[in-house]
Amino acid sequence: MSVEQKISSALTNPNIGSADLMELIAEVAEAADTAEKSAAAEKEKALDLSASPEIDKAHETLVVAELTRDRLKAILPKLRNRLAEALATEQQARWLVDYQRVEKLRDQAADKFARQYPELLDNLVALLCEADEIDKGCARVNSSAPSGEHRRLDCVELTARGLNVFTRSQPSIAKTIQLPEWEQSSTLAWPPPQPPFAATYAAAMKPSFDPRYSADWWKVVEQDNAERRQIAERRAAQQQAAAAQARADYERTLLKNEEERERRAREARRRA
Repeated sequence: MSVEQKISSALTNPNIGSADLMELIAEVAEAADTAEKSAAAEKEKALDLSASPEIDKAHETLVVAELTRDRLKAILPKLRNRLAEALATEQQARWLVDYQRVEKLRDQAADKFARQYPELLDNLVALLCEADEIDKGCARVNSSAPSGEHRRLDCVELTARGLNVFTRSQPSIAKTIQLPEWEQSSTLAWPPPQPPFAATYAAAMKPSFDPRYSADWWKVVEQDNAERRQIAERRAAQQQAAAAQARADYERTLLKNEEERERRAREARRRA
């Protein structure tokens, strides 16, 4: 098959591969270079009267040589364009294979993610909530330890991880982890929502309810008066009891003195 036939077949074959086109382009480029040299030689020969005594034949030979050269040079850009198209088609085909392979893996992973994340989320939140509740019990036990008792309970995570304390290089997982909700990922399933500090502070500083400044103020006044009467009555009873005790003590003293005088009188009579 001649070069011209190969070129025609390549340009009309929609399924030709890039490897065949590159091989053909190299062959055409080589043929064009050969035709360039042949045309130059035919031109030099045509100008030599002794070498080409017949002008018509010399002209015809020169025209054929130059036309062959020009045709080969002119077809090279078309072949290169066809090569670019073939390379793009092959790249698209390779990409599509890779796309479909990764798409399948993606769908499998997405299905696993959709099935396992909600379940893992529930398990993790339940685990963290249980640990948090037990940690509160540990803190209560530690804070109520009797004097002289040095044993203390570490929190669940420290015990589980075999640590003594949390550090910058070993921070608490439970205190740093964030687990978004599945349906609404802007909401956290863990850590649980905490009231704003300002609200907590305000609640701590808010004075307790004082019924004296309510519509039932008169009840408070009556209760205060009753308590004052009870206090006054207790004081009066205590004073009366103290006075009675003082009188009884005084009477006992008088009786004891009288008995002492009588005893001395009897002794004096006996001595007389």
